[in-house]
Amino acid sequence: MTRFFCIALCLLVVACSFERDGGFRRQYTLEQAELSGLKFRQSGSTMRIKLPVTTPELDTDRMAIQLEDKRQDYVAGAKWSDFLPVMAQSALVQSFAASGRYRDVVADDKAVRTSYMLASTIETFRIEKVRGGQLQAHIRMRFGLYHYGGSQPIRTLVVDERKAVASDRVSAMAEAFNALFSDVQRSVLNKMAK
Repeated sequence: MTRFFCIALCLLVVACSFERDGGFRRQYTLEQAELSGLKFRQSGSTMRIKLPVTTPELDTDRMAIQLEDKRQDYVAGAKWSDFLPVMAQSALVQSFAASGRYRDVVADDKAVRTSYMLASTIETFRIEKVRGGQLQAHIRMRFGLYHYGGSQPIRTLVVDERKAVASDRVSAMAEAFNALFSDVQRSVLNKMAK
């Protein structure tokens, strides 16, 4: 009887630890932009990428979905590897650094003075279910380029892009987000960089 109780207790602990992470099978991440074929003029400037501002429902590690009736929900079984703003900032820092345009590119948690600062707001970053059940990824972000310490933007940009999702698999949704976010990053590098 004691042996049965010990085995049951062990199985209960294992089951509880699995449920603590919500039962997510796979984590997805955002990647830096594919920059092959793009040429950027190098400057001696430095760039700071601020952590994007967003709404509470997007400041999460869950993949958001908007249903046909406009209700917000989260994709079952899908989890980002980190909170969305942190992943977006990391990908932007990597893309700006890989472009070779700046001497140095840092996240806003680094205590260094830079020439410029890129601020952004994530307004929409979700899968949308449209008529007929078709899925599309939708990203809408606002960007502002500032002289470091300045209060007025030198340049602003709004990127509002959609991309069809190949299937209803979570991996297809993540692929669509990465392709779309890569396009967003290239737009920012082309239009916002000094």
